[in-house]
Amino acid sequence: ITDLSGEDIKKALVGNPTTTELGYDDFHYLGEDLDYIIDLVRNAATHSIPGVNILLDGPTGGGKTELAKVIMKEAGLDGYSIGESEDMGGETPGHTISDEGISVKGSYKDESSRRFSQLLRAQTLLADDPNSVLMLDEIEDLLIKGTDSSKSADTSSKIAINNFMVTNKRPNIFCGNNPEKFDPSVRNRFTFSLFVDYPS
Repeated sequence: ITDLSGEDIKKALVGNPTTTELGYDDFHYLGEDLDYIIDLVRNAATHSIPGVNILLDGPTGGGKTELAKVIMKEAGLDGYSIGESEDMGGETPGHTISDEGISVKGSYKDESSRRFSQLLRAQTLLADDPNSVLMLDEIEDLLIKGTDSSKSADTSSKIAINNFMVTNKRPNIFCGNNPEKFDPSVRNRFTFSLFVDYPS
């Protein structure tokens, strides 16, 4: 086993900063809201203001993920995309149908726990890094039954999520299609929310 530096360990567990070819001009139609979010994220990161959480919600394909990357880029920060299934070589849980029948790939509860634990770990590893911001794409993965609209689809622990969103030392940008599926106590923890529709 070779000796690893703290930076090597952090890189192995959190990954490389995310990048994008897009820039501010690609989302200029969002106007003052975009300027506000960039300033909010930059100030929260550089001054270590806890509990700053941004929500970008809207239809699939509206550009939320790329917008999150642009916000981090324009703020001059290193943005880390946390716990995505494809980052770990996995797939979203659910069912597949083949000639052999239906097979279960995993439970939504397992996926919820996995992504939340990775978010907690990244917050801990990057807590003292004033140049970092975290992004969690597909916030619905924190629901224990995915996009199920029933009450039982909520997070496994609203207390844990609420506590996290109040105490997180690094700003978070969450992207989602259906934030209304979360309990109001969770939705009220967002510092700022922006609906991202399809560009005109």
